[in-house]
Amino acid sequence: MAFDAVVYVPSPNRRRMKRGFDPAHLIARETARRLSVPCRKHLRIQKSLVEQKSLSRAARRRNVKGAFKTDDSAL
Repeated sequence: MAFDAVVYVPSPNRRRMKRGFDPAHLIARETARRLSVPCRKHLRIQKSLVEQKSLSRAARRRNVKGAFKTDDSAL
């Protein structure tokens, strides 16, 4: 199977600032390196998200519905 790029879902700014890094980006970057493809940030957060660790499956789906938008019309 061939891939053009690895695209990751960015962490909200407040979570990234609290941690000092974005775990999704780190995983995506390493995965992209191993696949020899670029790592791309084509998504941006459209709305505030509630922390999901205590939410039910249905609540998690509602929480992220419409939360992300692509920054790239080429996708």
